[in-house]
Amino acid sequence: MIFFVGNDGTVINSVPSPVYQGSANANDIYLVAPFAANLSATVAFKLPNGVYTER
Repeated sequence: MIFFVGNDGTVINSVPSPVYQGSANANDIYLVAPFAANLSATVAFKLPNGVYTER
């Protein structure tokens, strides 16, 4: 899955791929964004069962 993100953190576009709950290291997620090298990004995911992961 590839996410294209603007400088303000807004997702501009994505190239989806299936993600299966419980599959270890089965999918890669790429973030393409114009962030400076010293910035960090935090993410959380909503699982198919409705539970959100920690950031």
